[in-house]
Amino acid sequence: SGDWSSDVCSSDLRLIDRSKLQRAVDKLIDKVRKERKSRAEREGISGICFDGRKDECFTLKDNNGQKYRVKKKGRENHIVVTSEPSGEYLFHVTPEEISAEQKAQKYSPSENICDCLLKGCHEYGVNENNLMFLGADSTPENTGHKAGVITLIEKKLKRRLIWCICDLHTN
Repeated sequence: SGDWSSDVCSSDLRLIDRSKLQRAVDKLIDKVRKERKSRAEREGISGICFDGRKDECFTLKDNNGQKYRVKKKGRENHIVVTSEPSGEYLFHVTPEEISAEQKAQKYSPSENICDCLLKGCHEYGVNENNLMFLGADSTPENTGHKAGVITLIEKKLKRRLIWCICDLHTN
């Protein structure tokens, strides 16, 4: 039966098992992810645009079976990636916090974002050889000529790309 709610809901009592509902949601997410990946491979994405935002985040704590939200210390960087030429949402990433060991090795936030973007492109079927341009806002983290995200991606791909920088962020 095509409707996921009819698969999840019990026909007699209309009760929903939490595990069954979660499995149905996971199945739907997996289906959408596979469709996006196959479309990316089929259509050939020529560019990606990304933008980040630092958000306050919450985590769930369990206190004797009762769950409640607790605000995390600091903020997490959430990055959204869209595909071009269609402009459709492709994926989002949340870079992990840089460890003390990585800091000692001079691993920058830009390198962290670069690695996350390239990993996401690989996971979602974006052929890096087809990429002709990258789009972002004009923050130094993205556009730095030595260690900006776009520069680092160019270095990892071992070729130059066209930079599409948002005019709304420049004077």
